[in-house]
Amino acid sequence: MDNDIIKLVRKFNVITVMYSAGIVIWAASIELYLQSIGYTIAAIMLFNSFFGYSVR
Repeated sequence: MDNDIIKLVRKFNVITVMYSAGIVIWAASIELYLQSIGYTIAAIMLFNSFFGYSVR
């Protein structure tokens, strides 16, 4: 029983880390893309605020 809980916690931690890393990578990528097509930093931060994440 105790071993099952430890495995479950490890799976949860791995999934949480992968999800968080994915959001950070996507947020950084979209920021660079928006800069490359001419958006200002203010517009990019406004865009990021709508979705609840920011790299800066």
